[in-house]
Amino acid sequence: MAASPQPLAEPGTAENRQTEGSRASSARSRVGRTTMALPVMLPDPTLPPQPAQGCDVCAALDRQRAEFDLLGNVRRATDCEVEIRDHPEHGGTP
Repeated sequence: MAASPQPLAEPGTAENRQTEGSRASSARSRVGRTTMALPVMLPDPTLPPQPAQGCDVCAALDRQRAEFDLLGNVRRATDCEVEIRDHPEHGGTP
């Protein structure tokens, strides 16, 4: 003899509310999920910039920066680094 089918749970019963609640909770957990973006890679600000190849101005500023660095004059060395980074021939990249 075949087994008789199970009757469906009545709406509003404890069994039905639990199932509906878990479905709603699962749907809410999927809303707004995003994936993480790759990290931004910035140049190390503690390293001096590389002078542009073939640029006499960048080379002179780099020599001055090295001299000020040896003398312990951090402010002037930093000024030279900013000039190298901002020099048009440098291309704006450290």
